[in-house]
Amino acid sequence: MLAVTAAVALSACTGSGYQYVKNGSNGSGTYFNVPNAWRVYDENAFIRSRHLSPTRAKVAKADGWTVAFDASSKPSLKHFSQLATKEPFGIAEVRKLDPEERDSFSLMAMRNYFVPVDDISQTGGDVVPLRLEDFTRDGGFHGLRFTFELSLPTDKKSVTVDQVSIIDAGTKEVHFLAVSCSSSCYERKKDTINKIVDSWTVKER
Repeated sequence: MLAVTAAVALSACTGSGYQYVKNGSNGSGTYFNVPNAWRVYDENAFIRSRHLSPTRAKVAKADGWTVAFDASSKPSLKHFSQLATKEPFGIAEVRKLDPEERDSFSLMAMRNYFVPVDDISQTGGDVVPLRLEDFTRDGGFHGLRFTFELSLPTDKKSVTVDQVSIIDAGTKEVHFLAVSCSSSCYERKKDTINKIVDSWTVKER
């Protein structure tokens, strides 16, 4: 069974220019890399930024693990709620699925996990898929890599999102990572963003 209550561990990957972010220990769990210069917000900081009640905050920590990261020279968790940031902003999450979700968690659910792209497409938004790849990994894990450009009819700016969702063999947990910024930013930073999303790794323990 995959645990989701382990603390975040941050360390620099020697000489790589990237820092290691993980939820787990002894080589197991969920982990990825982000550039050393980017600000990483741990689980406690992210939960505080959501202004949850003490009870809801406790439940959020018990049921999952979430960290955020920001490439801005003026990093802020407020960028989480902005559509098209000027620099890449990302979120990583491990969350237990409730029984209803487990029954229906499909590729469509993975595609719409972070942004309801299907609903947006049906209500006048423009969603352009750039990558849509489902995959399987050792241990029965399977997932979806989805990169898309999104424009809303109410906003002249477009945003590009690169995300990956991974589900365990028992459909008990979702392991999700997304990095987004304005589409012009994405064109400038896509090599770095791709390296981050490619590094998203889940290992059973």
